[in-house]
Amino acid sequence: MSWEEAQREAEKWLAANGVPSGKIRGLYFDLHQKAATLPENVGFRAMVLRAAKRIAAKRGANFWLPDIPE
Repeated sequence: MSWEEAQREAEKWLAANGVPSGKIRGLYFDLHQKAATLPENVGFRAMVLRAAKRIAAKRGANFWLPDIPE
């Protein structure tokens, strides 16, 4: 999976879990338990969660995400 694919999957996953697109500075989203909706493939899950973390930083929101496997 490429960085771009992970980015697209993260955007879809965030939208499916109620995270609006655009600037969301100061909002908090608890996505810790919702990570279970991602496929079990550890590499895929890690790439999508890392992309979600980058998206959160860019949008200015705070997310509680599960630990990302190395």
